Amino acid sequence: MKATLTRAIGGLFFVFFILTMFSLEAGFAAEKEDKPVISITPRLWYTNMNINEYNPSTTYQETWKHLNIPIYGVTIGFAPKSLKSTEFLLTVLHGTGNTQGTVVNANGNTTPATVDLKRHDLELLVRHKIAESGVYLFYGPRYFLIEFDATFKPGWTHDATNTNRLRFEETIILAQLGLGMSVPITKDEKHILFGNVIGGIGRIEDKVENRATSDSPDKKFTAYSVDVQMGYQLALTKGFSAHTRYRAVTIYDNSGDATVIHGPEIGLKFSF
Repeated sequence: MKATLTRAIGGLFFVFFILTMFSLEAGFAAEKEDKPVISITPRLWYTNMNINEYNPSTTYQETWKHLNIPIYGVTIGFAPKSLKSTEFLLTVLHGTGNTQGTVVNANGNTTPATVDLKRHDLELLVRHKIAESGVYLFYGPRYFLIEFDATFKPGWTHDATNTNRLRFEETIILAQLGLGMSVPITKDEKHILFGNVIGGIGRIEDKVENRATSDSPDKKFTAYSVDVQMGYQLALTKGFSAHTRYRAVTIYDNSGDATVIHGPEIGLKFSF
């Protein structure tokens, strides 16, 4: 086990070294040549997630402890030579977690429960720099897939499954629009503060995967989202920078429920 861990850590350091060397070379070359820029940003977002639910038309409700989910992934950026103020950003994130809580069904019966959760996040943003300012315009789609696997105490059954197990998926599709700003705080512009506010509107669909009855039917709602970010970036060279930020995403639906996902993030950006 230790040998495997040592090899894995050694491999990560080797990949980090190679990417750094390429990004340093590309950064120096970019000063001499006007060419498209490709960037790779590995990132880790340690999220806290609130998934509590309450249905005012029945007694059904879910009360869960906060989920702590490390979300990891990568952003790939492409800035075409012909569009000097525009960058296309594709982000892919994934994470898993579990928690405990209580559920009250439509009949008012209460049970303790555990839930395992997987989260997948896919986002494509276009970022336009407005003139020579530090202000950016963002727009593009975002897709969430959240997989829940809940287990209740033996003998307690969920309305939709007739068992003490509930597996369902929540799909969220959003169209997003927002603004961002970056401000250098030193003359050499190596230290930068930045912030983004991005709003979204779209659809939420809940689907029970192990359904056995027609009770608690699948649902579709209109979704609204707000993504607020504030952070600091250290630009070490033209081709390599590091950032840390705090990010909070709130997703509302027209039933009155809200999901809050927030936490700190770190990332390394390699530009070629």
